[in-house]
Amino acid sequence: MKQELEKIGINYDDAMTRVMNNEAIYIRLLKKIPASVKSNNVMDSINAGDLDSAISKAHSLKGAMGNLSVTPLYEAYSRITQLLREGNTIEAQELLKQTLPIQNNILEFIEKI
Repeated sequence: MKQELEKIGINYDDAMTRVMNNEAIYIRLLKKIPASVKSNNVMDSINAGDLDSAISKAHSLKGAMGNLSVTPLYEAYSRITQLLREGNTIEAQELLKQTLPIQNNILEFIEKI
């Protein structure tokens, strides 16, 4: 499983440290990510002009991805959160558009576990 998780950008060793080397617990937590992403649709909030909601959702996803060592999404949502806090919604949207294919690949993998 380690190679498969690392292949999609998860820092496996860091993740295992966070869950006391219990891969089963980690997988159970990882399987919650798709629902979290679905309920925290940052693009919908940006498109609705609700900057506060977009910031909150991006920050929530940043935390979830960081806690589970999903490095590519953690880094992307960290930057998106920062851009939104700066009021730079155009650049945040662009980065989010670039992130969505990566996110979709990761979610697809998680759903198959």
